[in-house]
Amino acid sequence: MPLQLTKIIYKCSPKALHPFYDRIEASDIGSRFVGGVFWVLIGSVLSRLLFLICFILLARVLGKESYGEFGIIRTTLLSFLVFSNMGLSLTVTKCYAQYKGNDNVKLCKIIGLCRLFSFFVGIVAGIVLFLGSSYFANRFYEAPGIISEFKLIAFILPFIAIAEVNMGLLAGSESFRSQTLVRIVSSVMLFLSVYFGDKFGVSGGVLGLCSYYLFYSMLAYFVVKRKCRINIIKPIYVKSFDEISVIFNSSLPIALTTILINVGMLICIGLLSRNNGSASVAIFDIANQWKTFVFFIPMNISFVLLPMFSSLANKRNGKFYKLYKLNILFNFFITSFVVLIIYFLSPFIVNLYGAGYEQMLAPLLLFCVVIIFDSLVSVNAKVFISRNRVWLNFWTAFVEVAILVVLSHYFIMNGNGATGIIIAFLIAVILRLCIQFILLYKLSIMKEVPLE
Repeated sequence: MPLQLTKIIYKCSPKALHPFYDRIEASDIGSRFVGGVFWVLIGSVLSRLLFLICFILLARVLGKESYGEFGIIRTTLLSFLVFSNMGLSLTVTKCYAQYKGNDNVKLCKIIGLCRLFSFFVGIVAGIVLFLGSSYFANRFYEAPGIISEFKLIAFILPFIAIAEVNMGLLAGSESFRSQTLVRIVSSVMLFLSVYFGDKFGVSGGVLGLCSYYLFYSMLAYFVVKRKCRINIIKPIYVKSFDEISVIFNSSLPIALTTILINVGMLICIGLLSRNNGSASVAIFDIANQWKTFVFFIPMNISFVLLPMFSSLANKRNGKFYKLYKLNILFNFFITSFVVLIIYFLSPFIVNLYGAGYEQMLAPLLLFCVVIIFDSLVSVNAKVFISRNRVWLNFWTAFVEVAILVVLSHYFIMNGNGATGIIIAFLIAVILRLCIQFILLYKLSIMKEVPLE
């Protein structure tokens, strides 16, 4: 956190909090965590707030049916993006924290390999989406009017994949202020979706979304290029395949986990679209946006922790567990606080979207409950990753997705629509969280640290 800002916060805070504040400043872990959380919260709140404002305006401009089609396209793009990223952003974050200063050559090779691999997989994902656009539109979603929009988003996948790797590098170097800059500045470009959506309908909204992602990719590239020059880190591409084992030992299970979760989401949205139409997808997508808005805060805080967890993973002291306990409590309370605010404001939020969106109140409130449990799941997932138990994390996600798909099918077939999917989400996330806690205890993943 900047020195001047630190002094201002200290002077403005009650004197009763000064001893607690001094303890944090005296602790290396505490000051790094609070500094990282400060910038992540600013970036998360402001960028997601811009997202919400943009999509509220777009929902009003397009109408319920057309906005449902836009939601289908956006969800499909995010799912293919997860595939093209292959968990490489998390791998870069973890490896930067582990090898910076210890083995810079290995680190430079890993960065180069992750960039190459993400660009290649992004091209493959784009080709699959482009060639399969007719199948997705006509058969999977039964929305034949959006074939050309699927083809459009296929072209930007390789660029977004590299951008996510670059953002992972910023997280690994704990350059959270730079991450915040990239997220906020690029989010302003989203308003092109509203302008083009008003002019050209769904196609215009998608064109604006693509413009945002291209700008985001370029900005991330230039910020990371400057950061690497300052830190004397030069990615190595020619001999980067010497570190191919990193992809299979770390990135592959992370990628399979994220792909699995997003495939489960796609299956659920496909079921909803085929049985209830794009209007129900619009309701689900809006509720999911608010979930993303709130969950983006604990998710990014867990990214602050990943480099710290990784740097402490092999040290036999109490810092690892203290950091874990601090983040569990922090995520629980901050998520619960934001969820309570949304609960009291929910009637006002529903009215923002205009006529036709009255049915979104119950899905919105249910998704808010899901976030509380999901924020704890994300912390435990980072513990598994930092302790090289990534396959355990995959199997817990597999159980969650299996339960989600089965229950979603049951609820949708019984006429529960978008609300049924979210109830399935809630049950699946709670069960995964229970399994995670059992594994952490039974397998003594934190055995270096005596539980207090």
